[in-house]
Amino acid sequence: MNGIEKIEPFGLGNVTKQDIICAILSDLGVSISSRPRNYKSKAYSSDWELFDPEKVEEPDELPEYWRRIYDLHNSPQWRDCRELKFRYVHVPVNILPGYPRIYCKGIFCLEDSEIKADEIKAEYLTYIGNELE
Repeated sequence: MNGIEKIEPFGLGNVTKQDIICAILSDLGVSISSRPRNYKSKAYSSDWELFDPEKVEEPDELPEYWRRIYDLHNSPQWRDCRELKFRYVHVPVNILPGYPRIYCKGIFCLEDSEIKADEIKAEYLTYIGNELE
């Protein structure tokens, strides 16, 4: 449907020993790149969705948040994303993605073009919802 595929919810991600150590260090005031401070995330709908910009036929009919991602994906500065065939995932609940290593929800990048919709895991995702703010 215009590049958007509803997907089944997947695991929320596993906390690792490194996550615990980084969280403690962060609480003690250490700056850790994988744990940004004051990080806000938000869901744009209640749907779990996989979005493939290459399958879009009618950009004007996309929901606003996917239209904005579509426009960014096709902008000159995101050329690498097009060449690598990045897709995007909307997750309406907090997960522990590959980056950042904090619980967040919203729009994530799925960089591996070979992963099928039913194979997506939290650790494969990079949060990019901040690009919409």
